[in-house]
Amino acid sequence: MDDDDVQETGGLSGDAPISTSAPRAGAAQEVAPPKPPRPLSSQQQAENTLKEAFPSIDAAVVKAVLIASGGRVEPAFNALLGMGCA
Repeated sequence: MDDDDVQETGGLSGDAPISTSAPRAGAAQEVAPPKPPRPLSSQQQAENTLKEAFPSIDAAVVKAVLIASGGRVEPAFNALLGMGCA
């Protein structure tokens, strides 16, 4: 019966590497880094700049003024200033 106890212990130690391999598979999944954010287009950058400069103006208005200005920030900025946004 002493031999049976030893074999059971050997069987348990044989199970240990199997359970250790499961976290390795999980660890491999954790290694993959997240995808980097996509860079903003020039239109989106211009919108964000104008929204920061004119936080009290609705975002849809800022976007419309930017489109009317041909996507150029300076004329859109001047137009928003002219709207009396102080």
